[in-house]
Amino acid sequence: MKHRARTTRLTVEQCFCLSVVNFRQDGVFAAAHGSRWMLPGVGSENMEFVVREAPGSALTLSFERLGVPARWIWITTTKPHFGGLRYWFKCPVVRDGATCARRVGRLYLPPGCTVFGCRNCYDLTHESAQTHDKRVDKLRRDPAALLSALRSSKHSQNLLGIN
Repeated sequence: MKHRARTTRLTVEQCFCLSVVNFRQDGVFAAAHGSRWMLPGVGSENMEFVVREAPGSALTLSFERLGVPARWIWITTTKPHFGGLRYWFKCPVVRDGATCARRVGRLYLPPGCTVFGCRNCYDLTHESAQTHDKRVDKLRRDPAALLSALRSSKHSQNLLGIN
């Protein structure tokens, strides 16, 4: 049974998402500097990005037909213990005069926004977190608590026990 959402926070599922995993799989990070890539689907718009050479790698993003100025998204890498490189976006959102610069694997573009940012900057949540009730899980793990909920005179406790 699906529960009603308890919050009105925007979810990541409602946003356009850039993922370093997808970029790596598509060969973006191995592409020559100056290469252009096109991503479909910011609403009915397309998004073009260019791999730029800088003191570190960066992507420049621009939106077709939206009149939005180009934005920089910086890429950083770490070296895992097992070798290779792991790519990360650095969140470009500016708040109170400072750039977030959080190292993340995904950046989100909420509806009506023009800057990609991390979940933290946009206070995003997942839909499953809004619809899942941890109290029901607790009752499923504890048979004594389940019996207590079913025998309770409180209607809300009975409903939790029935779920």
